[in-house]
Amino acid sequence: MLIKDRRFKGLSSDEKLLYGLMLGRMSLSMKNGWFDDENKT
Repeated sequence: MLIKDRRFKGLSSDEKLLYGLMLGRMSLSMKNGWFDDENKT
């Protein structure tokens, strides 16, 4: 879990929230097959 995992202990709450939002957007892009010119999500 992102919030309680020891690896993320040094991150602030805002940083964890931003990371979670970005991760969600990346998952959505992958699901919809959206890629950029370099074939990256």
